[in-house]
Formats: sequence, structure tokens, C-alpha cells
Amino acid sequence: MRTLFLTLLLIILKSLPVISQPKYEIRATWLTTLGGMDWPRTKAGSATGIQRQKKELCDILDRLKAANFNTVLLQTRPACSLCYSCSDVCPVKVDLAEQIYLWRQDLDKLGKADAMKKIMSGGMEFAMNRPWAFNTAMDLAPVGGEVLRMMGVTWGKGRDLPKFAKENFNEMWKKGKVK
Repeated sequence: MRTLFLTLLLIILKSLPVISQPKYEIRATWLTTLGGMDWPRTKAGSATGIQRQKKELCDILDRLKAANFNTVLLQTRPACSLCYSCSDVCPVKVDLAEQIYLWRQDLDKLGKADAMKKIMSGGMEFAMNRPWAFNTAMDLAPVGGEVLRMMGVTWGKGRDLPKFAKENFNEMWKKGKVK
């Protein structure tokens, strides 16, 4: 009986398809720049700081290579406008904008939220919840832009602040120019 059982077991095992190892294995990790969670740990305000950040990233990549990782997903964009375009075009339907939105909600709890962004968000929330404040801000924005331009404030390194349109969207809407 035992021999019969072993013979049947051997026949069954031989008839099963052999599962081979994949030809290529992906060992991946995600590195984020969001709030300095993974990299960079410090801001680079000088050439020395930039070199320090480069060395820090190379050290991380060397450690991953030593651990046999062959893929690194590096998030390099430190901001998202939450326009949802990335979610609309994602071929695997990952709702990135929603994930980023939810992640931003956790940054404050982790002590990683940028103080200036929190102030700006509070100001936007105030204006968006009060039509009079929003409309006043829209009316004053071109003047504020000119004041900032005269003070030498730039939009980004080597870029001037953009000029405001002569008419904002609300004015064009009221005049029937936008349908």
C-alpha cells in the first residue's frame, strides 16, 4: 500500500507543470523627496550643500545596489498642483493626485509640513470660503505682482514673475466673453 501511494504521488508530482524562476526579477524601492522623508535630508542653499545632497543620494543608491535592488523609483518633483492630470493619463489607473492629497494631510502630523505652505494654504482657505475676500484678492493681485516685481522678487531662479492679464476670468465671465 505504501509503495502504491508513493508511486501515485510521484506520478502526480511529475505531471504538475514545473514553475521556473522568472528570467528577470525586479527588486524596487521608492525614494521620495517629499518633506525630506528619504532624500534630501537638508536643503541645499549653496554649492557645498548641492554637493552634499549629491553624495547623500549616491550613498543611498550604493546601499541599494549592495542590497541587490535593480530599480529605484525616484520622486523628483517636490510639489503637485493636484490638477489630477497624472491620474487621468496613468496607464495603470493609479490615482496619484488623491494619494498625494492624502499624504499631504499626514505631513503635519509627522512634523514635516512646510510652515510657509501651511500659512499660504490657510490664506487660500480663508479666501476661497469668502467670496468678498477672493474677489478683493483678485482685484489686488496685479498691483501686488507689480510691487513684488519692483522689490526684485523672482518667480524662480532666473525667472521673472509673470505679468497678470488685463482682465481676470471673473471679469471676462461677467462680460460674456467666456462661455
